Amino acid sequence: MKRLFDQDFSTRLLALFLAIVIWFVVAADTNPRVVRKPTPDQPQVEVEAERLMDTPVEMRDLGKGFVAIPQPTSVMLTVRGSRTRIREAASQVKAYVSLSGLPEGRHILRVGVQHPPGLFIEGIDPPEVAVELQRVISKTVPITIAIFEFPGRGFLVSEPVAEPGQVTVTGPSGRVGRVQSAVARIDLASKVGTFEQVVEPRAVDASGAPVEGVTIYPSTVRVRAEIAGFTRDSGYPPRDIRGYSAVDISEP
Repeated sequence: MKRLFDQDFSTRLLALFLAIVIWFVVAADTNPRVVRKPTPDQPQVEVEAERLMDTPVEMRDLGKGFVAIPQPTSVMLTVRGSRTRIREAASQVKAYVSLSGLPEGRHILRVGVQHPPGLFIEGIDPPEVAVELQRVISKTVPITIAIFEFPGRGFLVSEPVAEPGQVTVTGPSGRVGRVQSAVARIDLASKVGTFEQVVEPRAVDASGAPVEGVTIYPSTVRVRAEIAGFTRDSGYPPRDIRGYSAVDISEP
């Protein structure tokens, strides 16, 4: 009985050993670590490597009059190849999604990868991205002038005037729809007499929060204002001074 047990144990042990050997052979064949055997001309052995690459997602085949807003804007690629090949050609690896024929709205799209010979893509994380397609629209909004620094005591300021008084905002429909005006900020601290400044207006929503991702035309406006000194002898408040606002007075 003991001899039979020993023989059975030996058989099982041999089978386990052969299974492990076969597994290593198969693994080495499907995922080799040496990608080129040495030759007389090139005696150095090239060893395989992997690299993680944070790669921007390109929007391809975008229809005319649309803009694409991807989420996320990049994916993590696992790239395999020889160390030399990765070093030489990693910059040629491109991640992309095709937008051909897609209507306006939100789409879940599979990420494709374009890569040169000698490199292999082992993983894409995430494998899909959400893309919002919006039409590009334009609308005209008024210029609002914001004074964030007033002159010192004893001065009053005329109503500032912007030229032009309105601008055209262009961008994705969802963002342009939020824009209520374009704010031109001016600084009147220590200014006296005629004030004139070229300002880049910024698109804002109804609450005054900036709206990013839109363009404004023209990109600059010219703001003018008059700043005059006054005394109590000239009358206070100076409601009879044409073109000046009593609410903008700094009392001496």
